Amino acid sequence: MSEFTTLRGDLTHNLTDLLGRYDRIEHDMEEQHVLLGGSRSLLEGCQRELRERLDYVAAEAARVESAIRRIDRREFDCCILCGGRIPAIALRNAPFTSTCPDCSDSYPLTYGDEMRLQHSSLRALLVATRERLAALVIALESGRSGCEVEVAAARVLLLDFEHELLAHHSAEERHDDLNLACEHAPRLHRGADALRAEHVDFARILGTIRDRALSVGASAEEWRPIIARFEGLAQAIREHEEDENALLMAAFLDDIGTAD
Repeated sequence: MSEFTTLRGDLTHNLTDLLGRYDRIEHDMEEQHVLLGGSRSLLEGCQRELRERLDYVAAEAARVESAIRRIDRREFDCCILCGGRIPAIALRNAPFTSTCPDCSDSYPLTYGDEMRLQHSSLRALLVATRERLAALVIALESGRSGCEVEVAAARVLLLDFEHELLAHHSAEERHDDLNLACEHAPRLHRGADALRAEHVDFARILGTIRDRALSVGASAEEWRPIIARFEGLAQAIREHEEDENALLMAAFLDDIGTAD
């Protein structure tokens, strides 16, 4: 992966630029609110345009961050659909490429496709994190030397999983799938509210796990409760995804179907 070191530097520079643009747009939104507060119609028009720019920059920053994390995990040139290799020239021309040419031709991505790919990526990262944590405890219990490296690797995977899960939930909330579902089927509001509350709970629990993982040493006794907490969270996330899919199916299939 050494050929991607320069590319990573370029991506990091781009990310810094995008975050700066994001901050400037937020500042512009605050400034317009002060200047145009007395004119509601003008303010709404300006704020709408600035929000669109903010969403675009946020999406671009998320793509850059995803590419950087894939480089760091040595997965940058692996197709997320079939596992095959992505040509280096394709990655240099389009660093956000995550599928090989065959899969890209077969699967033109819509928003729904992107969400399915994010779910697939999260599931794979969840499995990798669980396996790494299980292997870490075995290594710590064996008392062999060099476990600090495995502790560091476990921490990296936990941080990656937290970042990707929060980014995925943020994308879902920006697209407002749950509100759209409730417009079709108002009876689902209570279930949608519960799912949104779970996003907040997951962020809080992951933050607790992350803080604990960063503070403990290389001791099996210290890592076992962390792993147990992560296992519980993993099960809750799987149930959440099942409930979310069931709600969307109920809204867009059951309710629309009975209304026709």
